[in-house]
Amino acid sequence: MKKVIGARIGMSLLVTVMGLATLAPQAAANPYSGADDAHVQFFRSPSGNIQCEINFGRAAAAGAESLPDGVYCMSQQPLQSVQIRADGSLTDVCTGPTCGSDGPTDQGVLAYGQSAALGPFTCLSEESGMTCTANGRGFEISTAGIFAV
Repeated sequence: MKKVIGARIGMSLLVTVMGLATLAPQAAANPYSGADDAHVQFFRSPSGNIQCEINFGRAAAAGAESLPDGVYCMSQQPLQSVQIRADGSLTDVCTGPTCGSDGPTDQGVLAYGQSAALGPFTCLSEESGMTCTANGRGFEISTAGIFAV
C-alpha cells in the first residue's frame, strides 16, 4: 500500500508502508566507474535511465565540508532526483525540469540484481528501479516516481 505525501509538477512523492531489510554495508569501492575511488561510486542502471552516486568520507578526504555523506540518484524519464543521508532520511526530492544533472561519462552499469555499497549505503539495481538505503531507510526511484522505503 502506498500513500501520497506530497506532489510537485504533476508528480507524486509516495511512501511505502512496508520497510526494506537492512543490507550490510561494505567498505571497498566497486569497480563500476573509472571515476570511483575509496570514497565515491558512480553507476547507472542497465537501461541508462537512472544514474547514482554514493559518497562516503569524501569530504573528509578532500578537506571539504560541503560534501556530506549520502546517495544521490536521478532519472531521465521522468526527470526527477532524490538524496539520502547516513541516517536514511530523504533530502532534496525534486521532480521536473530543474532536477537533471550529468554523472561521469565513464560511469559503469550496475546490472539488475546487483548492488553497490559504500559505508552505510547500499543501492540495489532492479528492472523496476533503483533502491538505495542507509540504516534500513531510503528510497526507490523508478519511472513510477520516488518512494520512501
